[in-house]
Amino acid sequence: MLTRLLDEFTVRNPDCQVTLHVVETRNPYALLRSEDIDVLVSYLVVNQPDLTAGPAIEHRDRVLIMARGHRLAGARSVSVEDVADEEVHENAPGFPGEVYDALVPPFTPSGRPIRRTYPWDDDEDVMTAVARGRILHPGCAGIPLLTRPDLVQVPIRDLPPMPVGLIWRTVHQNARVRALAATARSLNPANYPS
Repeated sequence: MLTRLLDEFTVRNPDCQVTLHVVETRNPYALLRSEDIDVLVSYLVVNQPDLTAGPAIEHRDRVLIMARGHRLAGARSVSVEDVADEEVHENAPGFPGEVYDALVPPFTPSGRPIRRTYPWDDDEDVMTAVARGRILHPGCAGIPLLTRPDLVQVPIRDLPPMPVGLIWRTVHQNARVRALAATARSLNPANYPS
């Protein structure tokens, strides 16, 4: 969807140059705040007073990632309640708490705590711990890092899809940012009823 958005934006705005950058997973808003990028494409779970959540460009289904040999690996779907029986990773310093809580709820719907015990040193370490059966990882489908032959993804049936979209610094909203947001809305009109 990002490629489609950028292609359409470039057609509509030929004077704008688009450059893509990969952001640090553990601190996704850093490049926005340092003014190195104008717009971030990330999870639209934003509770930061200086940032604006723009339109969604897609919604990612929720999955529980686990080792191939895990007891839940053959299930057709799982519940958040199943996650309370296991351990997951802690939040990393710098990663927005509201995004972490949306990805890894602190409690199940029945009120059971999700055990956030494994330190998040880096993404690869977490995925290795998952592959070794030490922890589970609630995530979103379609993330390349989470698609490995030693991991299984099982749909989480009681978590809604996670919206992914545009985020920018509120004080830096300008004509280019508004044009990109308008392009995103036009590509997904069902998300934005008039």
